[in-house]
Amino acid sequence: MNDPGEITPFIIDARGLREVVTTKSNSLKALCLDMLLKGAIAVPTCVWDEFADAYEDEADGIAGSVSKKISMNKRYNAGAAKAAESLNSGFSLTDSNWATDYFAASIAMTHGYTIITTPEQQPFYAKLSSCKSLDINLLWTV
Repeated sequence: MNDPGEITPFIIDARGLREVVTTKSNSLKALCLDMLLKGAIAVPTCVWDEFADAYEDEADGIAGSVSKKISMNKRYNAGAAKAAESLNSGFSLTDSNWATDYFAASIAMTHGYTIITTPEQQPFYAKLSSCKSLDINLLWTV
């Protein structure tokens, strides 16, 4: 597992990963896989675990392209809890409640990363005042 680095301006959430594997756009898929391979998009380990559990075959298909994973730590846990508290979510940090969107938000806010996600998930991140997100379909514009 890698720690966040200088060349990682983006992280991706589970919905974003799902979009990568299901998109009908070969160009978008190729761009995302290339960015994952080069480390320009990092994947939090909890996000990868959730994605791989839910979509085992799809995860196997892109695993070789994921070159940078961000290991979880206490700082990210605290940030996730704080983000959840700000939304009055009732979120708890237990093994049975991953709530990986909160962890992705915590990592993004800690390091100033932008989360790549789906348009449907962007309103969630917008509620967190210092969390930046990008619709995966707009990745071409950066």
